Order: sequence, then C-alpha cells, then structure tokens
Amino acid sequence: MTAQFPDTFCLDGQVFDLVTIHGASLFSPAEHGLFPVPRITACWRGYVCQYGLQAE
Repeated sequence: MTAQFPDTFCLDGQVFDLVTIHGASLFSPAEHGLFPVPRITACWRGYVCQYGLQAE
C-alpha cells in the first residue's frame, strides 16, 4: 500500500498534516468545475489541498 500525500493546514507559519476529518469533505473540486484524475498511487483523489486561516 502506498502512503497518500496529506492535505495540510498552515497556522502561524507552522504546517500540520490533516490525517482525518469528521463530517463533510472540506473541499470538492466538482463544485468548482474541476474533475481531477489520479495519476499516481500516492494521490488517489487526484489533488492535494492546503488550508489556512487569515486574520481580518
């Protein structure tokens, strides 16, 4: 089994791997007209996300 590329979360300059979620998906490419195709076994979803918070 191949390890998957993790989504990440950036907070105050530190990057954290997101290894699980509880509830609905955080991002859906199809909602933005994108339909990624997996090209390698390390990324079965076909995309990787990086999330962060921005202070207003």
